[in-house]
Amino acid sequence: MTVDSQLRAETTNENLPRLSFMNLIGSRTTLVLNVCALVVASVVWAEDIYVKQVGYGGLTDPIPALFCYAFFPAIVMLIIRNRTFSYCFLFLYVAIAIRRALAVRSAYLTGPFHDLPGSITNIWSLLFLVVSAICLGIFIVYALIGFAISMFSSARKR
Repeated sequence: MTVDSQLRAETTNENLPRLSFMNLIGSRTTLVLNVCALVVASVVWAEDIYVKQVGYGGLTDPIPALFCYAFFPAIVMLIIRNRTFSYCFLFLYVAIAIRRALAVRSAYLTGPFHDLPGSITNIWSLLFLVVSAICLGIFIVYALIGFAISMFSSARKR
């Protein structure tokens, strides 16, 4: 069986829904990385709420802001669907989760903190949020340029 006939066999009508689904989610590896990022984002969110309530005696940020800090980078990962990008962002998520776990441990062992509420863990979350927003903006610009080029080339062929 040649490569062309194998490709035609894979793109028959019965396989088109499967191929379309794979185009929506990227590869299986990317899907697994994105699901892991969502799980780690949930852990980061829970750790952040615990640290705010126990360490600082109450929430200093509203719940939607904490949700945005935790889940916006994971949503960006789901939109971009790039394996290398997902690996890098998952690494950053795990690093932030480890820092939060240390803050949770400190809050549990020592009780309320006596430093400013804008501690180093919030700075890393904010930086991660800004980097993911910049990456999403670059991706949108890149996609729009690709769309414009494809529209221009299809209009030129007519």
